[in-house]
Amino acid sequence: MGVTPEKAEELIDKLKNGEVLDADVLSPEKAVKTIKSVNGDIVKITYFFPDGSAAQTEYTDPSVVTNTLKDNKTISTIIPQSISGGSCTTVTYTTTCKNRKVSYQLATYGFSFYANYTIVGPYYDSIQWAGNWNIWVAGGTYTNPSMRIIRATETDSAKAEARLSATINLSGGYSSISRSLSLLVGNDSATDRWNSYY
Repeated sequence: MGVTPEKAEELIDKLKNGEVLDADVLSPEKAVKTIKSVNGDIVKITYFFPDGSAAQTEYTDPSVVTNTLKDNKTISTIIPQSISGGSCTTVTYTTTCKNRKVSYQLATYGFSFYANYTIVGPYYDSIQWAGNWNIWVAGGTYTNPSMRIIRATETDSAKAEARLSATINLSGGYSSISRSLSLLVGNDSATDRWNSYY
């Protein structure tokens, strides 16, 4: 991801000391540097954090287009997140997305899964399916993988959520950490969230 060999050694030492990398716990808004690359309709963004660690997201541009009516005019809103591939179709106020890939990747491990969801302008949004997940760990292992739909339909107080969770066992047996990747569908948009919990 563009981390220099010297910086990589520093980050390895940090992990060996039981510390957590900034990329694991900080949101992309806390990155000190970002690099964006475009290949066709796929946009890849690499985020570099204060300690030199990096994370990467990838999305299709436009990722999701939702149509709302304002002053008798239809307004389209593009919501770019690390959600790519698959297809989305919009009829009236309903956007149906199928086989969309949700992914989050760090230098040492990454999570991804696919989902079908529906965004309905004036009503509650929902997730119909989430699966075909993948977790990879460079030089380590993972245990306790769990792919589940936490909430199938948005409520007044919470978005619909699908979550892939696992315990990551980093190389050398130095530390085990719980991480998860969520797809959140609600408020007429689909977004992803990287979590430092199971």
